[in-house]
Amino acid sequence: MENTKIVNVTCRSYDKRGGRYVVDLEDGRKGYIATNNMSIYPFKNEKKIYGFLRRSLRAIVLTDDGENPLTLTRIPIMEAKLAEILDGGAVKKVVEATVISASDMALYVDLGDCISGIIYKTDIISAGFSHPNDVYPVGSKILAKIKGYQDEKKFFTLSHKDVFSKDKDQYYIGMHLEGTVRAPIYSNGKITGYFVQITPAIAGIVDVNDIRLDNGDIIPMVVKDVKARGLKLRLQFPN
Repeated sequence: MENTKIVNVTCRSYDKRGGRYVVDLEDGRKGYIATNNMSIYPFKNEKKIYGFLRRSLRAIVLTDDGENPLTLTRIPIMEAKLAEILDGGAVKKVVEATVISASDMALYVDLGDCISGIIYKTDIISAGFSHPNDVYPVGSKILAKIKGYQDEKKFFTLSHKDVFSKDKDQYYIGMHLEGTVRAPIYSNGKITGYFVQITPAIAGIVDVNDIRLDNGDIIPMVVKDVKARGLKLRLQFPN
């Protein structure tokens, strides 16, 4: 993408009659992105078309006469990001992902520049929980390991629970830290603990006894045990 002008835009609206998106540039100017220049993925329904609204995106300027709305495209940016992820082999590569939506069975994530992936419920954490969004709400940034790639669909499947940061050695038994409560853990219909996020790659499990915590609570913890697999620290409350 040499000799191209890349700008940050916010997708303001979709002009259905004109078949284009209306975007706002950071400098206050307006631009248009044709529907077929917005994504390398086909638009199978209106839900996907309108899914770009209010999102901040990168785009390439195609025409700019200084006054009239700019004409832009996102295709080369997405193709470059996809090539970057695939470079050297994608499987087992760890990438940062942003949660953009969820179903009962999975998290749908953006790997950057709207490259899509999915993390199935069984690949989120190794503990019982109700809904994937309870663990990671929309907007959460997490690390995930690529499990597979479908070339025809340009679509990635990933696992979050298979990631354990190389920085795990910095954690030790007795270490004091803070974590964000993400989801309760159930056993036989009762809450027996909580999943706690420490960093995008490091998570923990804290056992509870008649203690009620809410998603999003930031709590002080002490490391009780360090697991080499499964992305978990065993945590406890400070004495």
